[in-house]
Amino acid sequence: MKVAVTLLVVLCVFTWSVDAKRKQRKNKAFQTQILSGEEENSANNCAKVCSGTTGRGVTDYQDYNDGVNVYVDVDMSGVDAKRKQRKNKAFQTQILSGEEENSANNCAKVCSGTTGRRVTDYQDYNDGVNVFVDVDMSGCAFVKIPNVVISVEGNSSHWTALGTSSVYIATPSSFRVYLANSEAGVKKDQLNTESYQWNIDWVAVGFTC
Repeated sequence: MKVAVTLLVVLCVFTWSVDAKRKQRKNKAFQTQILSGEEENSANNCAKVCSGTTGRGVTDYQDYNDGVNVYVDVDMSGVDAKRKQRKNKAFQTQILSGEEENSANNCAKVCSGTTGRRVTDYQDYNDGVNVFVDVDMSGCAFVKIPNVVISVEGNSSHWTALGTSSVYIATPSSFRVYLANSEAGVKKDQLNTESYQWNIDWVAVGFTC
């Protein structure tokens, strides 16, 4: 099985509120905003999105105690290297590595979506409890497989499900998510009800040229 780690990293931080910044900001090129970070905030004009993957079939897994569990050290040093080499500071979206050969960063973009509360099209996976969802991102107009990060949002019990961050069968226009719900005890027909409203939130970073 080929498994890779996909990252979405936002660098540089700033502190003013969203509304205050939006009103005061005259340069509309600043499209990446961070309200709070792990360190002291910086100016908004150096905030950017950076994405990468450890790679299918080439991820450097290290043994963690027993030969079964593993860990991966992920290198993001290319972020600084790229910043020094990049003359056009308008490129606020950067892809260090992807599932396919990189294109020019001037056509890299971030695209986000959700399958929707109470309308997600869950499909039965074997038993009426476990399910899968095919997610359409054709509207993003990616021409290569993007780096995709997902999360399950809802009202109740989704924290007990397995597979809530796992992406399968990614293409430039779609991907699949499998959810194991046996621990949650939530059946397929309940997932879109008012009590649960499970849905897939996703962010994809990819090339449009």
